[in-house]
Amino acid sequence: MFDSLLTTGYIGLFVFIVLTGFGLPLPEELAVVTAGVMAARGQLETIPALVVCMVAALLGDCAVYALGRLAGHHAG
Repeated sequence: MFDSLLTTGYIGLFVFIVLTGFGLPLPEELAVVTAGVMAARGQLETIPALVVCMVAALLGDCAVYALGRLAGHHAG
């Protein structure tokens, strides 16, 4: 995962966090901590990495909520 984040940067970080928020069975905290480490090393800028992490986590969680809201009555 770390190598792919190095090559894809902010876009890879965004996609990974959205997918984990949507149900990919990996902890999204792993990607957030990785982004923090990369920012500390100068491989990512701090503020853009923080914004990408926050927006991606919010979008992933909202997508799961919307899925539950729209399809939830069929599950029960």
